[in-house]
Amino acid sequence: MRRRWFGWVLLILAGGPSALLAQGVERGGALPGPLPLFPSNNWWNVDVSAAPVDSAKTTAFITNFIGGGQPLHPDFGGDADVPPSTDIYGMVYIVVPGTQPLEPVTFVEFGSQSDAGAPGRPPGYPIPIEARTQGKWIETGAPGGCTDEDCHMLIVDRDNRLLFELYHAHWNAVASRWEAGSGAAWSLDANARRPDTWTSADAAGLAILPGLVRYDEVYGPDPIRHAFRFTVNDTNGYVYPASHDAGSNSSAPPMGTRFRLKAGVNISGFDPAVQKIFQAMKTYGLIVADNGSDMYIQGTYDTRWDNDILNPAFGSLHASDFEVIQLGWKPPVTDLIFQDNLESAGIGAWSSASTDGGDLSASNQAALHGTGFGLEAVINDTNGLFVQNDTPTDENRYRARFYLDPNGFDPGEASGHLRVRVLLGFKESPQRRMITLVLRRSAGAYALMARVRLDDETTADTPFVGITDAPHSVEIDWKRSTDAEASDGSLQLWIDGTSAASLTGLNNSLRGVDFARLGVMNVKVGASGTVYLDEFVSRRTSYVGP
Repeated sequence: MRRRWFGWVLLILAGGPSALLAQGVERGGALPGPLPLFPSNNWWNVDVSAAPVDSAKTTAFITNFIGGGQPLHPDFGGDADVPPSTDIYGMVYIVVPGTQPLEPVTFVEFGSQSDAGAPGRPPGYPIPIEARTQGKWIETGAPGGCTDEDCHMLIVDRDNRLLFELYHAHWNAVASRWEAGSGAAWSLDANARRPDTWTSADAAGLAILPGLVRYDEVYGPDPIRHAFRFTVNDTNGYVYPASHDAGSNSSAPPMGTRFRLKAGVNISGFDPAVQKIFQAMKTYGLIVADNGSDMYIQGTYDTRWDNDILNPAFGSLHASDFEVIQLGWKPPVTDLIFQDNLESAGIGAWSSASTDGGDLSASNQAALHGTGFGLEAVINDTNGLFVQNDTPTDENRYRARFYLDPNGFDPGEASGHLRVRVLLGFKESPQRRMITLVLRRSAGAYALMARVRLDDETTADTPFVGITDAPHSVEIDWKRSTDAEASDGSLQLWIDGTSAASLTGLNNSLRGVDFARLGVMNVKVGASGTVYLDEFVSRRTSYVGP
């Protein structure tokens, strides 16, 4: 088991006919597809077999710090003892329906970095009531959890496709409430990374469940298509994809470091199930996710595991069989349409612009996410301000992500004007707005809404989604329907990495996207103030994220 004071709870909602309990609650149930968890370009799911190796870091971290002779160990299994003991090896995960009641959780250690609940949902975590008093619902198996071990608890909401995680999860019987050190919640349909310096239910700030070795995939028909989380005895800061540190040992690897089993390591003589695990280590690698015992690979609690097979097989591999991938490595983007992080201190990367004599410009004040510059739109009349990109060419799918700060902007509330447009996607000939992203201010409160033009010239709108008067990551994914009869067009809106609104079943097959505009448009009398925008990226298919 992992030796680390960071104890966490993981809650995920999934579906499947395994260990069915009251009201559809399952321990070890089938997770909602498509698998693996999270989008295919999530950091857990990317193929690293061709990623560049850092030979110097391999020597420093593996040869010198860990020691090349350190064997691997499977940090998972079944029951640790016979009843009445509830001690277990590995992490329990629980699958619940969307109707599972939400339990409020009091965060007693990292409250400022914790999520009260899932994005767009009421506060609370869907913890089954049995976990208060029964064993084997939380890592270690202790009834009601604990604070002196990691005590992760895993739950998946199969209907709402949400992942919740808690650290040091325990039921406080005296106060009659659930408590935890910290908590994080994710949509399974997005690649939401924690803000830099924030923790999660893991010391590295990552989600835990997608990095576990699971019995169903090891003995299932398909290859394992994700990396595994593992521990080392100490760490030094963090690198992407991690967001949080838990050590400052200058000799140690950072949180988020990727190890990869060398391609030349012969795994053909192992049990077929073990070969699948080791092949995943070659293709997807390992990610340092916590401090603990060196080269301990985490997995799920399942009484079907055979540690007489796992332990010697893992023990025959050593740290020296691995290499360190370039720190902070990200896979190349192959579907990029256009990108401008605005760090050039100008807008020359865009095809054209409407600046109204300099009211739209790159400025230091507008740097919302980068280090130097962003786009500043000063509104002092009714002239629209925008930059335009002409790179798209009759796109059937168009994704765009940028940062937006309303910065107190008033669209003219006193005159009854509440809305402006901040992003437009056009068909060139005949010119039609195919995508519109609207910023609204009403009674001082801001909200965003996305609109799609349909084949019959009507539009479909998402609900308005409230945002604060602060910087936000905004992303849209527009999809053209395959033909007039298909009704399979769609639009998804993400805010701060969370799926906020969507439209499906659209008939919008006639026109693709040919150019896009970013700025403040459709300005009315009485509008005033300054809006900040930053780091625009457009792609054809892959999720960008904050």
